[in-house]
Amino acid sequence: MSLSLTCRCGRKLRVDDSVVGHSIRCRCGRVLRVRGARPAGARHRLRHLLRGVRAWALRPVREGARRSLWRASVSWCVAAIVAWPFLYGLGDRWWPATLLLFGPRWALLLPLIALVPLALAILPRALVPLLGAAVVLAGPVMGFAAGAITAPRREPDLRVVTFNIQGGSALGVPGTLETALATWEADIVALQECSDVAAQGVRELDALATHAHAGLCLISRFPIVQVDSLPAWRIGELGWAGSVVRYTLDVGGRMLRFTNLHLDTPGRGLEVLRERRDSRLLAANLEMREVASRRASNWVIQGGTPALVAGDFNTPQESAIFRQYWDHLDDAFETAGFGYGGTRVLRWFRVRIDHVLTTGELRAVRAEVGADLGSDHLPLIADFIWNDDE
Repeated sequence: MSLSLTCRCGRKLRVDDSVVGHSIRCRCGRVLRVRGARPAGARHRLRHLLRGVRAWALRPVREGARRSLWRASVSWCVAAIVAWPFLYGLGDRWWPATLLLFGPRWALLLPLIALVPLALAILPRALVPLLGAAVVLAGPVMGFAAGAITAPRREPDLRVVTFNIQGGSALGVPGTLETALATWEADIVALQECSDVAAQGVRELDALATHAHAGLCLISRFPIVQVDSLPAWRIGELGWAGSVVRYTLDVGGRMLRFTNLHLDTPGRGLEVLRERRDSRLLAANLEMREVASRRASNWVIQGGTPALVAGDFNTPQESAIFRQYWDHLDDAFETAGFGYGGTRVLRWFRVRIDHVLTTGELRAVRAEVGADLGSDHLPLIADFIWNDDE
């Protein structure tokens, strides 16, 4: 019977069983002691038997775990794909989709914490559907924008800032407004929830055109030629629906129609739904918000072009209401922003409900969220160029 030996230098030797119990010398100079096979004792045979029994017993468990993991991964991928049209088609139409629209969508990614380590350990091919689900959720479902990749690299002709200052608390400290304006270097600043105190501070700014009305304030480097306001309105017993003011600005000889608006929030309906499990007020609130958007959008269209609309819409861009009544305008962050652009700051997440929209005469080349200034919103900063100057 031949034996195969491996020397410590790595060289393999073939010998017969006649050398068992003797020493042989390898070519590298090392001495190998050839021992015979140790007879298997009862303990060794028992250990080998138990190892086989354990492998046989656990095989169905392991196979079941693999099947369950694969089904869970594929199911989660399908759920992520379904969540996409569910959000875009029914958000602000049906209350479960509306909850997702205004809620922490990142929570849909939490299953990754458990599924990815399991896939790495027992079923690597399950990573494929998991990766697909993660891409869909982190991308369109969570509202990721990548317009900055294709936006032209040009010096802007116009910079616009919209900022909900939370009743003036964000810019209430003397000198804060002036510091913010110097930081932004904006040509037009639209403020919402502009309290009487904040409005007084806006009016006292030197060398700038200003206006304040119905909780909306405008600060402009360009002369204000005309001011029109959409009368405040109520819808039945639902209360306030929004404030809208349209300005005609002389921008280097061009008459720009700039609209500053603040539409109603779904917060009251969502709060009642959370506390009382009653969706009727949320449905009524959705109806009011749709009427408000339709009325404001039609009024903006009547004002003519070129036009810019900025403010707190209280509606994400995925909303069916937003897409129906504002989709004819270009969204600056979608066109030239990068990331999620959340402007409404909540405890565990952010929602992009502040927007700057424009007609085709202007094109966004940059859009980003500004620094926290103490409000429950963040300022949105957008740069534009005139299309006819290209």
